[in-house]
Parts: sequence; structure tokens; C-alpha cells
Amino acid sequence: MLRKRYALAGLIAGMLSLLALGAAAQVDPDMDAVVAKALADPAFRESIVSESLEVIRSDASWGERYRAARILGGAGTEDCVAPLAALLADPDAAALARYALQPLPYPSVDAAFRKALAQATGAERLGLIASIRDRRDAGAVDALAGLLGDADHELVLAEVRALGEIATPEAVAQIAPLLDADDAALRHAAAEGCLAAAEQLAEAGQKDVAGGLYAKLLAPGWDAPVRAGAMSRSRSPRLLMRST
Repeated sequence: MLRKRYALAGLIAGMLSLLALGAAAQVDPDMDAVVAKALADPAFRESIVSESLEVIRSDASWGERYRAARILGGAGTEDCVAPLAALLADPDAAALARYALQPLPYPSVDAAFRKALAQATGAERLGLIASIRDRRDAGAVDALAGLLGDADHELVLAEVRALGEIATPEAVAQIAPLLDADDAALRHAAAEGCLAAAEQLAEAGQKDVAGGLYAKLLAPGWDAPVRAGAMSRSRSPRLLMRST
């Protein structure tokens, strides 16, 4: 319950992209087939990727630009990263550019998101944090940690949750102290982040670190959803098996 509750905040940052889903589905219901063809046919891929880059940078309709973003997200090459990254500072195109970039398996995407984060504001910055969170970019820990003192409360909460999803020791070190924060929302965001981090750490075999986080969240004083989340995860077969 707690995890679902806080995941909603990240979805808000990409609301425009999500609202486009219904309209875009009407534009081309066979989009998966288009992407599959591009991946199988190098010449078609080069053509459709070039066309999609032109469309996403144009004043075409939202549905057409969303279609282009989806093609680029599924079939884009590393050469797409720079032109898409240039759109991350454009409020009219930033959400589409992130949608296209986020699935691409290139380190240059992470570098582009980090660079854009340093200059972004408002909804664009929240959207970038959501993308960094979903890609679990360990290289962004310092950048996120540097913004934890920001005056934008919503931004700070999003950063805390992103650090929890990244789940490196450095990321956990940034959010664990916030379990004692005076601000209730910040304290609960830290709990959500620690739950996410502990789950990943357990999967990676770091059961002692995961167990320590769960122990903190089982302590008296936490509300029922937090303690229930920690209890269920701390008793998971994966953690118990690694503890034997």
C-alpha cells in the first residue's frame, strides 16, 4: 500500500505522456509491429528513426509526436541521444524526449539526464528525477543528494524516493538519516525509499544491510503501513534463504 501510494507522485511528473497514451493508441495500434520491423531491417530502421526525429521536433499533433517518441524509444540508436537530449530543456517537448530516451540502453542517456537535471526547473525537473529513478542511475546520486536541501518540498520527496530506487550504499547513506526527520512527509518518503532499497539489496545478496533497514522500519513509532511493509519484505523467502 505504501509503495503504491508514493509511486503516484512519480507518475504525476510524467502526466502529459500518460494522458497521451489513449490518443496515441488511436494513431497507430500496430506500433509494436513498426518497432519490430525497424529492429529487423537496418534500412527501415534508419529511415523511420530519421523520420521520427523530425516529427518529434516539429509542430505536428501530440499524437503524431507521441508516435515518434515511441518509435525512438523502441528502435532508437545512440545517435538519437544528442538530438533528443537537446529537447529536454523545451517545456513543450521535454516529456516526449524523456519518453523516447528512457528505454534506450546507452550510458549517454544517463549523462544527458544528469546534465539536464542541473538546469531544469518545475515539472521538467520532476520528470527528469522520475526517469533517473526508473533507470536506477547510480551516477546520479551526488546530483540528487545535492538537491536534498532545495526549498521545493515536492522535489525533495521525489529525490528521496529516487535515491531509494537507486539503492547503492551511497544512495542509502543519503536517505537513512531522514528516517528521523521532523517533517512527516519527508520521514515517510525516506521510509518508502529505504523499503525499496532494502528489497533490492536483499536481491543482490546484501542481506545484512537490508536487514538493518528493515529493523529500523519495524521499530515502535512507525505507522502500520510502514511496519507491515518492512515485516512482509523481511520475511520474504529470498531474504530468509540468504540468511541461512
